[in-house]
Amino acid sequence: MAQTRPEAPSSPGAEEIFHKILVVMDPTRRKVRRDVENQVDWVEVDLESELVDKIFQSNGCRQFVYPSSGDDVPAGHSRVWIHEFVSLNGLTALKLAFIMKIKQIKQVLVVYRWLEHPKIRLVPDVFEWEGFRDMIIGKSQYNMEQLGEQYCCLVGGAELGLSLEYVFLFYKRFGWLDEFSRNGAYGLSAKDQELYLKNIRILNKQMMIWPSPEEQLSTRKKTNLVARLDQIAKTVTRTLRPRTDIVTMEDLSLPLSTPTNPKVLKRECSDCCNHVLMPDAVQKLTKGKIRAMLNQTSWKWMLQDYVEHLRKIGEWRVYLLNGKALHTICTTYTKGEWAFEYAYAFWPLNEMR
Repeated sequence: MAQTRPEAPSSPGAEEIFHKILVVMDPTRRKVRRDVENQVDWVEVDLESELVDKIFQSNGCRQFVYPSSGDDVPAGHSRVWIHEFVSLNGLTALKLAFIMKIKQIKQVLVVYRWLEHPKIRLVPDVFEWEGFRDMIIGKSQYNMEQLGEQYCCLVGGAELGLSLEYVFLFYKRFGWLDEFSRNGAYGLSAKDQELYLKNIRILNKQMMIWPSPEEQLSTRKKTNLVARLDQIAKTVTRTLRPRTDIVTMEDLSLPLSTPTNPKVLKRECSDCCNHVLMPDAVQKLTKGKIRAMLNQTSWKWMLQDYVEHLRKIGEWRVYLLNGKALHTICTTYTKGEWAFEYAYAFWPLNEMR
């Protein structure tokens, strides 16, 4: 069993302690070279050439980093396009291949905040998703017990806030709804997904996993989140909230949305705005399409009051890590689709009005 909180060396001259962590890249974030520029989750940076060589030698980083060029690249460095999973996570421990001190990355790997002794080091193994997936669902000779013995922490893996299986039928039948658009990259059937979720929780008892599986899974139930936000608005902030109703076939009254009473339709366990229908689309839904939507998965669909300001101004999401804001994303609805970008400044309230 991997030791999760190792003893620090007894004296300043003691031998360094090394701990191996497993880094698994999410395959849904892979991109081909021509698609990486102007993407909010990709950055162009100059890195030490020796580090870049190590990154390119790692199969786990395939399609997460590409070479770039420029006349102003510092000596001893190489310019690359790199995905934020690698760059924002302190090169997610890829820089740890240089055996960096923990305190230089403690703000990123929260699970290791307590590891601040200068003699303790983390050493990463970067896995491709496919190999890791087969271990977890039992299609590999290398099993979970061996993972738990060899590594003390897992960083990454599948995005558990989403439904992981890939469904073709619904997309082919109703092209207006891009169902599970990204999740074919996981290569998981519905049965495989159940096994993956079961076994990743078992693995979490043997090693630390970041982000936490339980925390990720809790984000799937958006109806619970809405209920909590409604309660906060009622008892704490005393502010208005859009009304939310669960869609069922009982007492279904069409159209669900009208020009005088516009509504949006959202689904639990949604995937990057692909399960949000705006009022015009909601108004056109037939009973047959709604029945197909409800029968396709066990996730609930929610009918919510349309908020015009949200469409015009956008939704701001602030990402916090260890009590500090990393960055803010503004999601806006433009030309019939949702788009997101980094927010560096905001409108004052009088301009919003």
